[in-house]
Amino acid sequence: MADWYGTARSNYFHVKDEAAFRKEAESLGLEVMTSSSDSDLLFMVTPNAMNDNSGWPTWSPDESDADGDPLEVDIVGSLSKHLVKGEIVVLMECGAEKLRYLTGHATAFNSNGKRVDLDLGDIYQKAAKKFHVPVENITEAQY
Repeated sequence: MADWYGTARSNYFHVKDEAAFRKEAESLGLEVMTSSSDSDLLFMVTPNAMNDNSGWPTWSPDESDADGDPLEVDIVGSLSKHLVKGEIVVLMECGAEKLRYLTGHATAFNSNGKRVDLDLGDIYQKAAKKFHVPVENITEAQY
């Protein structure tokens, strides 16, 4: 069985409290990068090098339940509370398990935690609808 390897990053965005945001990001296993122009500091996140597959974290590296199993991470809930009102964060991730499965996902969310998601796999339903063919007639781009 092959492993999935990917890459992920966010867009740049404003946060309310830099120190609190950095602490939260570190607890999630995220690396924080900044960009500034005219004293306007913007932040972006990407999974840090400790993340084996370079995708967005789904399990906490530091917290576990009573059985010792890692706790699930709610990255949107964790990051949205740090956003300045009106900010939109876009998290993008793409990767592959060799050439068997290519994946891509994007999530956009605001400071209230409202979100919208998009997967590359959605193309099959969209193509079927656009070209008026049954989705079963479209082969998937995988082994």
